[in-house]
Amino acid sequence: MRTILTDFRIRSLCFCFFSLTILGFTSCDKNTDEEINGNESESILVKIVASVVSDTKSESVPVVDGTPAVLNNGLLIFSKSDGTIDTVMQVLPGISGGGIIGISDLTSSTGVNIKDMKKTSSRIDFFGNVPSDVVLPDTGTDISIFISLLQNMSVLSDASGEVNRVGLYAHEAINWAASNPRAEMDATPIASRLEIVKFERDAVHIETLDIEGIFINNFYSRANLMGAVDDDDIIYYPATSVFEENGESYYATQYKGITFDYDKSPYVAQQNGVNYYPITSGKVWAYNIYSGEVPHIVVKFTNLTAIQDYINLMGEDPFLKYTYWYLTITELHVGGQPFVNLEQGYVYSIQNIKVSPEDLKPIPEPEDEIFADVQVNIVPWIPVDASTTLPNLPW
Repeated sequence: MRTILTDFRIRSLCFCFFSLTILGFTSCDKNTDEEINGNESESILVKIVASVVSDTKSESVPVVDGTPAVLNNGLLIFSKSDGTIDTVMQVLPGISGGGIIGISDLTSSTGVNIKDMKKTSSRIDFFGNVPSDVVLPDTGTDISIFISLLQNMSVLSDASGEVNRVGLYAHEAINWAASNPRAEMDATPIASRLEIVKFERDAVHIETLDIEGIFINNFYSRANLMGAVDDDDIIYYPATSVFEENGESYYATQYKGITFDYDKSPYVAQQNGVNYYPITSGKVWAYNIYSGEVPHIVVKFTNLTAIQDYINLMGEDPFLKYTYWYLTITELHVGGQPFVNLEQGYVYSIQNIKVSPEDLKPIPEPEDEIFADVQVNIVPWIPVDASTTLPNLPW
């Protein structure tokens, strides 16, 4: 039987993930603002509301109301109506200058003045948390070519597995014909997020256990920036696969903390009575995944022993038959009904997974179903409206 997550509690929390505001002026009188020169005579004040928080591997602070995004880097790209790139500006730590926009300047209360923007631009694209291995686009190239580079797993977390640094994307046309040209954008996460708060041992039957690994299975390896996926890109590992670090290609070390967590010592959890939490207190296990078909969660246990009463009932300790036992979760339920697809920009927070003997199998991804009741919160990442006011040009 497949393991099914049931009893969803739905909360609607405003997760202020990212706010991008670009305010334009024909001139600027503030001497305190940072200025970056371009090629024309008009200036734009750019301001982003965000904060930088470091969370390593898949252990992350849980998403709650008002939690800001982690901004590691970004790009502002201005392009023409035919898609040709006019201007590329990097957003990086440090101070602004030389074509670089500093994160601290960009997220300050005053923002950054970008002077002399090209009037041929008809569109603005914002990319947040761009992977370090992505080559920046050149002016004169088509922006669609660059966008195609950001349609893989690397944009879900950065190279160190910091899952709070999920890719962000927004784009909007610039309407220069308006009396007060504006482009309003929502900078939104390009993925869904799966969180696990804790595991609970069935103390009536199980005396001891250790969690050796948590693996995301049956997931999409690619998606476009608007969340569209192709079923040909589903990664599924069957029961015959090796669920351990370097056991399968997407469980290689480079994906540790992104698609899986695995360790033999001190395992991936700390124990507090019958409950098991991430090693770092106050964190949750968190995985950024592409929206679409619900992924599977495969949990690998070891060192299982039964309590004496259960041994007496069974005539032996049934857990000693195998070194490893697996819990495979394949469905999410809302109100008793299967939840078919994950939606882009939503957090699926599993509050508790109870580990009971009837839910465990000696192999992962078993063909027969297993039912497990857990509580899950669905928390929407609701982006703050981002507005762009551009200069009223005199032509």
